[in-house]
Amino acid sequence: MDGKHTVFFTVMVYIIEDDKIVMIQEAKSSCKEKWYIPAGKMQLGEDVFESAKRETLEEAGVEIENPKIFDTDFRPYFNSLDYVRFHLTATISGGSLKTLKQKDKESMQAKWIPLSKLKDYKLRCPDFIPYIKKAQEFTLKEKIFAEHLENEKQNK
Repeated sequence: MDGKHTVFFTVMVYIIEDDKIVMIQEAKSSCKEKWYIPAGKMQLGEDVFESAKRETLEEAGVEIENPKIFDTDFRPYFNSLDYVRFHLTATISGGSLKTLKQKDKESMQAKWIPLSKLKDYKLRCPDFIPYIKKAQEFTLKEKIFAEHLENEKQNK
């Protein structure tokens, strides 16, 4: 062993509305044409939120707002490397989902996919699926809390 150890920090972005999730179709040769959520490695000097915005724009073609971390996990020795993953929710604030005509080295296209139809898609990896419910619950709690704060503000 050479004493070197690499840990990658990555973001995984869950854009969910009306029981649909934004998914991208991969262009990379190792997982070409398989589907996954916008995700990727953080770049040196980026914070988690900047990374989430960059990855989503590069892969899905849309700008996001209000990215919020709802979970983290650690994947030791996955493909001979360690990964710390930040799971974030976000909403679309601009742009439009990438089409096949706009495919590039990052992704072929992006689509809203009904959660009930995910099983019909060839996924790069199903590791994100357990986090969908967590993302939905987090978003609901955030909405309820914001409504509560607004009501408190109006009652003063």
